[in-house]
Amino acid sequence: MISRCYAHADGGSATVSGLGATGGLVGANNSVRKKQVPMIRFCWAEVNVSSTHPNHSGINPADNGNPYNIKYGGIVGCNENGTTFDSHASGNISEGDRVGGLAGCTIDGAIIRCWAAANVSQGISSTAWEGGIGGLTGRVDGKLPPGLGGFQSSGSVLNSYYDNGFSINSAGGPIQTIGSTSSNAMLNILSTYVNWDFVNTWVWNAENPGYPYLSGNTPILYHYKTFSSGNWSNTGNWQRSLEKNVAPYSATTIYPGFTNSNSIIVDTDMTLDVTRDLDQMTINAGKSLTTNSDTRMTIENGRDTDLENNGTLTMNGLMEVGQSAEFVNNGAIELNGYLVNSGTITWGAGSSMTCSPTSILAFNAAEAQATGNGFPDEISNLEIDNSYGLTFTEPFTINGSLIMVKGSYSGSFYTDGYQAAATSFLEIGENDKLISDFSATSIASPDLYPDFVGREWIISGYIDDSTEANPKKTLSFYWTAADDESFDWTEITPALYVGISTTGITGTFTNNDGIGKLVVSYTFPDASKNAAKETFKIGLNEEGGTLPVELSAFTISLTPQNEVKLQWATQSETNVMGFQIYRATVNDLEQSQKISSMISATNTSQMQNYLWIDKENLASGRYYYWLESVDYDGSSDYYGPVNIFLEDHSADISTIPPVSCISKNFPNPFNPDTSIIYGLGKAGPVSLEVYNIRGQRVRKLVDAEQQEGWYKLIWDGSDDRQQSLPSGVYYLRLNAEGKHYLRKTTLMK
Repeated sequence: MISRCYAHADGGSATVSGLGATGGLVGANNSVRKKQVPMIRFCWAEVNVSSTHPNHSGINPADNGNPYNIKYGGIVGCNENGTTFDSHASGNISEGDRVGGLAGCTIDGAIIRCWAAANVSQGISSTAWEGGIGGLTGRVDGKLPPGLGGFQSSGSVLNSYYDNGFSINSAGGPIQTIGSTSSNAMLNILSTYVNWDFVNTWVWNAENPGYPYLSGNTPILYHYKTFSSGNWSNTGNWQRSLEKNVAPYSATTIYPGFTNSNSIIVDTDMTLDVTRDLDQMTINAGKSLTTNSDTRMTIENGRDTDLENNGTLTMNGLMEVGQSAEFVNNGAIELNGYLVNSGTITWGAGSSMTCSPTSILAFNAAEAQATGNGFPDEISNLEIDNSYGLTFTEPFTINGSLIMVKGSYSGSFYTDGYQAAATSFLEIGENDKLISDFSATSIASPDLYPDFVGREWIISGYIDDSTEANPKKTLSFYWTAADDESFDWTEITPALYVGISTTGITGTFTNNDGIGKLVVSYTFPDASKNAAKETFKIGLNEEGGTLPVELSAFTISLTPQNEVKLQWATQSETNVMGFQIYRATVNDLEQSQKISSMISATNTSQMQNYLWIDKENLASGRYYYWLESVDYDGSSDYYGPVNIFLEDHSADISTIPPVSCISKNFPNPFNPDTSIIYGLGKAGPVSLEVYNIRGQRVRKLVDAEQQEGWYKLIWDGSDDRQQSLPSGVYYLRLNAEGKHYLRKTTLMK
């Protein structure tokens, strides 16, 4: 058996010559023992095949007057008692009496699921010798090997094709039409290839005019270059050469579309609007490549540098640097989507990267990673999913959120703790304890209690260290004077409240040039506590004032049913009759209305938690809520307001003419489920799927024929196995009317 082999000249053309059975890859696939079937599978050749036979134009006396040994094929010269399947060939095949684009002949054998695209020329008039010439094979006869057909089965060509646009020049022998003759247009239609496996064996790309290619091919070093501006999906924007890094380029236009099959130079301003897996791509200086928001580009590990940016790379969608792939950035990166690095990113001198507030840079690999010198000073959101460890070579600032799925880190960085101000952030101090399952987010509009400054962080995670229970780690909170409302910190020392309790200050509070810094030693839960979540607030200590003794928390949120949920907690209660809720559409208690009956108090010295849900069907808009504490002596205290913005999702969208789209899901972010509304402008097959940020499908929600109209469903955040998915960003992908529609959503737990 010959499997997964190829013949191709790296950097130029090649010629295979012989005086007998000669093929681009194999001379003869023969066996004299018919119970043993020799096989050629998953092979390809792109070479020229010609004759060195001394009498290639006539009978050779040295062969006892037998010209039948003069057999030439793109893959194999003579396929006798053997099979050749799932293979392809191209080139120029000349001379001989039995000549085919794939095989000179097949005797008692078979050719299955193959294609050939070759110029074929016969050198001997084989009319009297039962020779022949064909685009696929020169001659087929005999019986199939055991196991391939019935007792009387003859040699066969099954589900195989050749391009009839190539020349077939006969010296007088019969022209064989064995196999299916097809035009190039037919060969670019998937349905042409009957019984072919386009999942495991062949690669098909609907946007690319050409032929199928074997999956996992060794790279064909075609070198592509743009010669006009425009969209990547336009085939007229590309030209190729068989020679790598050699000019001038061929005028032949072709579309670069196959994994590990091409070297690409972007030499103009281009837009990528289709999903692609590529390697060996260079963006020249002064040029740009832009990826659309609904596309994914994967840089595969190939030869040499897999992606080199010397110009401008703008990423609006998902870009993944594959395992062990190398990305060298010498130019500018504009990140507006998701960059997942599972390989190596090298930052050259003068390189830069700017990040939009919603962008995410993720490190995910099966090996240790490092940012390297030249890593940007600031990024928006960072995700670490690497159990082998990540090293930050130089300090930098995270202006959004840090999410650690798994793994560890070393080095210094800052995370933005208040998204409205770049100077308000949380620093996680370095020590020998590393945080696992870690995330840190800030509340842009925190609840303001009488003695709280307007800063709030939510931190979750644990120290993954079995040698020490409940280990500690230093956290430093920074903020600007503008965050301090009316407080003057010159004579007041702040305190950090973790949940509803005060922690001690382990360091010195400083207030320099309007920048406050509070250092605490936080005791993280151990792994057995499964990443407990804590809320951190900056407030006053007992010397500068106290938090309300009775009421320690008053929060607002939405239920999955879009109802307003109010929660509050008391440390102790004395002579309290109960609580009442007030609501208004403006921030004015005088204009509010009481919307609850008396909610009985417990009057204990223990902490109590309360929950009340506003079930009224409210219109879209912002609402303010106050909590009234009523004592038995008739006095009362008011707390709040807390506020929330509601979107009206109760309207009957069926009154709106349907179009194919995904409406906004609600809520978003969500936990535990979200409502998805999508429309169909035309009846037909529909699929609705969920993908993670790595482009992997995790859930199929819809796969059916559906009529025109609007549809609504609930996704509970689980995968196809009904397993709960982790927190993160996911894509909802609707396939309808031959088009794709994307919507981004966030699952938060």
